[in-house]
Amino acid sequence: MSLDSDTNDNETILAAAFSAILGKEILPESNVPQQTQQHINKISIFDQHLTCFVYGKVGKQDTNKDESFMTIYITILTTKTTFPCTIECDASVDKLKQIIYEKEGILRNKQNLIYCGQEIDEGHLLSEYDIQESSEITVVRLRAINSDDLLVLDKAALDSSYDYDFTNINDNGKRFTRGGIEYHRPCGWKRYAFKVTGKYENEIWLGSNNSSDEWPVSYHGTKHDAVNSIAQIGYDLTKHQRFAHGRGIYSTPDVNIAKGFAKSFTKDGQQYLVILQNRVNPKNLIKLSHEETGNGEYWISPNAADIRPYGVCIMKKS
Repeated sequence: MSLDSDTNDNETILAAAFSAILGKEILPESNVPQQTQQHINKISIFDQHLTCFVYGKVGKQDTNKDESFMTIYITILTTKTTFPCTIECDASVDKLKQIIYEKEGILRNKQNLIYCGQEIDEGHLLSEYDIQESSEITVVRLRAINSDDLLVLDKAALDSSYDYDFTNINDNGKRFTRGGIEYHRPCGWKRYAFKVTGKYENEIWLGSNNSSDEWPVSYHGTKHDAVNSIAQIGYDLTKHQRFAHGRGIYSTPDVNIAKGFAKSFTKDGQQYLVILQNRVNPKNLIKLSHEETGNGEYWISPNAADIRPYGVCIMKKS
């Protein structure tokens, strides 16, 4: 399937990409029979983006802490509130759901817990999902109410007027900036834009004039792996340093580094990679330079409010 094909093909490949990111089967709207009796739940990556980011620890650990317990952070997507939860490292998902019920009043059978884009299920231990100190878990109503319900790509959440195909573009010798910081365009990828107009207090953060309130561009690979996630590699680069924040969302201004953490998916026999394109709040940004890491540049956003996805980038895997 070509990345520069028609609208229906774009919708199909986006649905496959979103399925890979969210760990749920998302259908393109064109694949849903007009006379279906099944209930349809429309899914937007932007509305679900808190479940996509890979969170991780930052800097030195507190060696005086009781290692039999850990503090994780629970975000209720509907209210966008976050609270800390101290729980045993070997606790079950069932126990965590009970704590959330007692704290927030959300019935256990109504809770869908997402960690790094993956649903965590009852009957399993938190450790089975590599949930550790400072991990972020989101409570979201993504699961269909009935097993026959359909999850369908919400085309209204996309903004095709800002799609851009960088597949055959080479920026050697060229320099671009956003928010006064160098912008490495996603050459070799095609960007599909999210509709973010009206989602925030203004659109200045998304500008291209290098104004003082403009946010620079970063990329985030959503692959979660105990050894090779962007959060784990980033933590390995920071664990001998001390920071004001103990956790954060790792991203990078270098699309080639993000590529190493990209989720992969297959559509019609062709493999693809997918990453998120974001703007990050420069006022709270922690930067790790290539000179510091010896492994490229990494950025850390302490809070989810400090990183805003505005597109998804997809490329064919060679």
